Amino acid sequence: MEMFPEHDRLFGCTVGFISRVGSFMGLTPMIESSLIMVTGGVTELAFYMSEAGFAAAATLCLIPGRSGEP
Repeated sequence: MEMFPEHDRLFGCTVGFISRVGSFMGLTPMIESSLIMVTGGVTELAFYMSEAGFAAAATLCLIPGRSGEP
């Protein structure tokens, strides 16, 4: 929360969080079901979730820390 200016916190966090959660997590069951139907195995699910985890970790590494600023 501290990475946003005070006047933008509520709106910016809410819109960004809801749009990303809705677009990514909302499509996850459909994508995973499609992968199982196409490939016939569940190994691709692990790759899909690993890629999602790496993308989230990379995003967190790119966010500047502002905890020491007023």
